[in-house]
Amino acid sequence: VMAGATKSISYQGVLTDANNNARPDSTRQMWFKLYGAPTGGSPVWSESLQVATRNGVFSATLGAVRPIGAAVVPDSCWIAVAVGAVGNELAPRQRINAAVYAIRAGVADSSVKAGSAVTADTAKAVRNGGIVKTNQLYNKGLTTPAITVDSAGNVGIGTTDAIAGKLSVTVPSSSATSNEIITMTTGKQSGTHGAGTGSHISWRYGDNWNGPNEVGRIAVNENGTTTWANDMIFSTSSTVTCILAERMRVTSAGNLVVTGCVTAQGTSCSSDRRFKQNITPLDSSLSKINSLQGVTYTWDSASFPTRNFPSGQQIGLIAQDVEKILPQLVHTDADGYKSLSYDKLTAVLIEAVKEQKKITDSKLDSLHIENSQLKEQLTAQKADIEDLRKMVEELAKK
Repeated sequence: VMAGATKSISYQGVLTDANNNARPDSTRQMWFKLYGAPTGGSPVWSESLQVATRNGVFSATLGAVRPIGAAVVPDSCWIAVAVGAVGNELAPRQRINAAVYAIRAGVADSSVKAGSAVTADTAKAVRNGGIVKTNQLYNKGLTTPAITVDSAGNVGIGTTDAIAGKLSVTVPSSSATSNEIITMTTGKQSGTHGAGTGSHISWRYGDNWNGPNEVGRIAVNENGTTTWANDMIFSTSSTVTCILAERMRVTSAGNLVVTGCVTAQGTSCSSDRRFKQNITPLDSSLSKINSLQGVTYTWDSASFPTRNFPSGQQIGLIAQDVEKILPQLVHTDADGYKSLSYDKLTAVLIEAVKEQKKITDSKLDSLHIENSQLKEQLTAQKADIEDLRKMVEELAKK
């Protein structure tokens, strides 16, 4: 019998006389019997109890004296009640279902005993038409097991191969030669992605669990270190050998780290004044911008193959150089590699443009003043020339 399985049935009723009046309150001897048919036959189980009635209502726990063994419970079951003598059964018998089947489901239909393995090669599987066979569950009419449980307690659904994690699910794909397998694993896992102590979900192809056939993985704290604690890591394989490489990471702080390019229709950053404090205007932005050196370069993909760097010539800045001038724009990860917040350069560029405009406006004002002075000088010179012309004309007349 399955550990903790129900071996009793709660039963309630009302005792009345021939005129349908409630029998007087009393404690009576009552017999309860289980039959496999509505009429005739011999009971498969019976029990006598002293039952109290109040206003004709009684309640009894069948199996309190003689536990109801699942082995005696038929597929269809009827209960008969006798008051007083064992043969004085009340008619008709009543059919019961759920309580008795709960006993069968815990025992006979799964052929399981407490603390032991399956004791029968075949048995009915909880009345669903399926078959339990050793450690496998078969759907009705099929020869391939639907569920397999190995000796370690790992569960495989749709597969009979070695189960790679606590739960392995094989889903038929459109291809007749391969399967898509989803594996959820908790605890240390060794394989093409190395060893770890976190949890992960992996996607594989084919049926060879020992081969390098993992094509995708979502892992949590896979390195088992406090540095990456509770980070969620997304890895994929881009090669025929299916060697996984990290593509994206969501840190426990909510930061998103992507290895590769991000394509989107737009992005938006929180910038509400209510979120900020210690607000100070930027200064000397123009000199800082003038100190930066834009460069062209190509990524060193050979030295960092898992970074998935794009090919071709790139344009940008060097983080180490920027850090000397604008350290707020540079982030250094746990491995010492630096990244640059190009978007924050916008604020510096805005202030640099404004500073440049002030310089330009000041120079323009000086030029305007100088131009006015030159105009005044030119006017005075024209007047002097006119006076000289008149003097020459007067001298010529004499």
